[in-house]
Amino acid sequence: MTNEEIGAYIRCLCFQAAKGSLSEKHMMKICYSSDVHNAIKKKFTPQSDGTFLNERLQIEIEKRIAFSNSRRQNRVNKGKTKKSEKENQNHMKNICSSYDQHMENENENENENEIKNKNDEIENFEICHHPFVDEIKKNYPEISKMQKPLTDEQAEFLEMNFDRKQIFETFDAMENHKNLVKKYRSTFLTVKSWMKIQNQKNGKPNYQNSIANWGN
Repeated sequence: MTNEEIGAYIRCLCFQAAKGSLSEKHMMKICYSSDVHNAIKKKFTPQSDGTFLNERLQIEIEKRIAFSNSRRQNRVNKGKTKKSEKENQNHMKNICSSYDQHMENENENENENEIKNKNDEIENFEICHHPFVDEIKKNYPEISKMQKPLTDEQAEFLEMNFDRKQIFETFDAMENHKNLVKKYRSTFLTVKSWMKIQNQKNGKPNYQNSIANWGN
């Protein structure tokens, strides 16, 4: 796989991990070119609703959900057992059990730390933001200071409905605005409104009607 194919593949996997199956239109938007799209599409299985899933990733997601549920149930059961035992113990047994409980808590904490570390390893895969979000964090410090930062979902919407070059030109204009943080709160609404104004000035046709109200 080329670097471009790997990047598109990872983004598709991240989207599935966060949102579920993805449409072919969305996959094509991520891949940018037909060659990359054809290479990536082979790694996803078509579903009855027309969307696509990576089966291996879906198995791992289901395993994680099952593991988390089993650990949650185990903690509930342990809490009930400990409460029942405590109510039935006499004074002498309480003295002995206090020591046992201390050791048990230490072991349980160690076990939970091991489980937490394993969960962290799994979660690290899901910490994959949209490139627009990462780009703002890395190269647009003024935009990063805005009260409402751009979310992954909002970034996906912008990518699906606006020209990529225009989006970055708008980022540049916002970054150079002297009173950006004082005058504006929402990154998404600012980007959307600025591009709409620019399109009107340039006589470009309006985008989908849904854009006017999305996110308001």
